[in-house]
Amino acid sequence: MSELIGFRTEFLPHVTRLFYPGEERITGKINWFRYQMESSGQDLSKTCVLLKGPSKLLAFCWLCPLESRQPGLVQAHIAVDPALAAGDWQVFWAGVRQLAGNLAPRTRLRVILPANLTLADNLTDEGLAKVADLTQFCAQLETHQETPLSGDFRVVTLAGAPSMADDWLRLFNSGISAFWHQPVWTGEILKARLRAGSPEAWRLGMAGNEPVAALFYEVIDGEQGLVRINAAATPPAYRNKGYGRLMIKDVLAHLRSKGFKQVYQLADGQNQATALLYKMQGFAPQGFYHVLEGDLQVNIVQAPVAAAQEETEPSSPENQAETKKKNVGFYPSFHSQISGKRGRE
Repeated sequence: MSELIGFRTEFLPHVTRLFYPGEERITGKINWFRYQMESSGQDLSKTCVLLKGPSKLLAFCWLCPLESRQPGLVQAHIAVDPALAAGDWQVFWAGVRQLAGNLAPRTRLRVILPANLTLADNLTDEGLAKVADLTQFCAQLETHQETPLSGDFRVVTLAGAPSMADDWLRLFNSGISAFWHQPVWTGEILKARLRAGSPEAWRLGMAGNEPVAALFYEVIDGEQGLVRINAAATPPAYRNKGYGRLMIKDVLAHLRSKGFKQVYQLADGQNQATALLYKMQGFAPQGFYHVLEGDLQVNIVQAPVAAAQEETEPSSPENQAETKKKNVGFYPSFHSQISGKRGRE
């Protein structure tokens, strides 16, 4: 019997396994999911819903409001077990709809999925439609040829120049049109990210003494050396001057010097100029994604959310002991695999 539950930190390994079902080693990716969720500033009990089966996690959804970009827009991070039964999907989707309704009575849901996932068919049946294609580009850093930056262009980081955080934030937000999954950042979001990550990941391009471009990267898997860079945000006044190319050149050289092996970047699949830019920097297409969107008009019903919140509220010592006993059988083989690795996550 499956049931909807709320999010708890101990479910992170199982959530990560849903997103990477074919990988044996996912400890490094658990760290990335933890970083994403802890630095979001959200009350995860109000933005996550999970579907738990008798012995494993079946589905997960994390809703991230993008209200600052478009009224009612919510980004949904969704992963489901490949063998999820139709009846379990309906239970899960009802929970997603209700959670979205509690965020906003009229919600436009956005989901970004690998193009080969059958989950896209489920979402299409629920009224979502493809609005864009994205291409994932990958660069192998071990074979990357480093070339020095030219002219008076240089790059500073918020590790070396923390006083320039406001400049980074201004440039990022004014050049944010390239991002499908990022809200307009506030100072609090940036501070949370800086506390959770390394400040040298936030990089600011300077033409002389003028800040002209902002970029940041995220370590997806430190153990495997995988990094995702977010395209350089360049305000309209500074575009078509090669600053984006110089920012990518700088960050690739930096990541190679740190020993990372692969860099990923998502880009508009229809933008030939962007594709050419990445190919000139040593990137090659490695995967394709669909952006799906649809309007959800839902009635706000409180009962299932209250049940989810009960899962996350502190309980008595007796109930905590009972919960721990139940969780021993939840993904038992995987629990034993990671139990001795907590210090390295």
